[in-house]
Amino acid sequence: MNVLPWLEGVGPPVTVAQINRSDPGMPEELITILNTFDSFQSRAGIVPSYLRSSVEKRAKWDDNFYNFRPTTFQNETTDITTALDPGISLDRVLEIFFAANECFDEEHAETTWNTLVHWPIFQLALGAIVDAPKAPPEENGTPEREHQIRVRAMPCTAARLKRRQDDKKMIDFCMFIEPQDEELKMLIELEKRLRLDCGINHTDYDPLIHRLIVLSALSMENVGVFKEEQVQLCVWQRAQWALLESLTEFTNSGGKDAARPMIPFLPALIIQGHDWSFAATTRSGKQTILWLKQDIGKTDSVLGIFQIVHGLRYIARWIRETYWPWYRQIISGVLSQLGEQ
Repeated sequence: MNVLPWLEGVGPPVTVAQINRSDPGMPEELITILNTFDSFQSRAGIVPSYLRSSVEKRAKWDDNFYNFRPTTFQNETTDITTALDPGISLDRVLEIFFAANECFDEEHAETTWNTLVHWPIFQLALGAIVDAPKAPPEENGTPEREHQIRVRAMPCTAARLKRRQDDKKMIDFCMFIEPQDEELKMLIELEKRLRLDCGINHTDYDPLIHRLIVLSALSMENVGVFKEEQVQLCVWQRAQWALLESLTEFTNSGGKDAARPMIPFLPALIIQGHDWSFAATTRSGKQTILWLKQDIGKTDSVLGIFQIVHGLRYIARWIRETYWPWYRQIISGVLSQLGEQ
């Protein structure tokens, strides 16, 4: 492990560590996530079954489909798609693949990679930032879908920590929870009662005022700037941890119910050109540990893009099924405490 010297004297220390599943400081929940990502490296069940016919036709003449196998396609046990996930167009995947080729061959800048490759992959996996209005359901027609928590992504290179607008760029993208109806009311009530003048996050970036940040992603051009990027991610998520811990401590201060535990880790992504990897921060006391890194996929192959999309949808499912229920319980506890004061 290394303590980053850039952060000495700027707050509690930050440690960077290689992922080591036998390390006692690594939570079991994080190990489970890492093992699942590792299982995706087999590339089994990562391509939607509805694309099978199109892929098989194209593979007859396009050698970029050399590594597609019958096991590559999803079945009932490997399909993690939800009703909220957008359909995947093979043509769109190919556009991203050739854009990634262009960025690599012509040595494009990081901003161009972000625009032509990285952001389109987030959109492919999670959909647009906002949904286009749809016609209301007809009477006696198809019933409305059951309400589900929507997880979206956003480019956010302009986001800074609260009241630190002069800092360098912190992150490039984030995945957040888009609150709906009841959830939005709870978050707005939380802001009012705690006088959170800059919203529910550790940033005062306007587009994220009411959108709960969960995952943060960094994009970088080369390995040479990696330590500087580590600093950015560590400082950013350390502030996120501080806010979450303050809410949890407030909830537990009443002493009426069993103490609510902290979420065991905060997820992150590291993107370097073609390569996408998963990272995470954990806490040990007031120390933040950044664990690096578990491969997700690469955009230097068509199948690699499907692999990344599958990984992003897996993270979105964890956010819906694990992170949001935990956070909702915390803010419910905070509001309950405030109601008794």
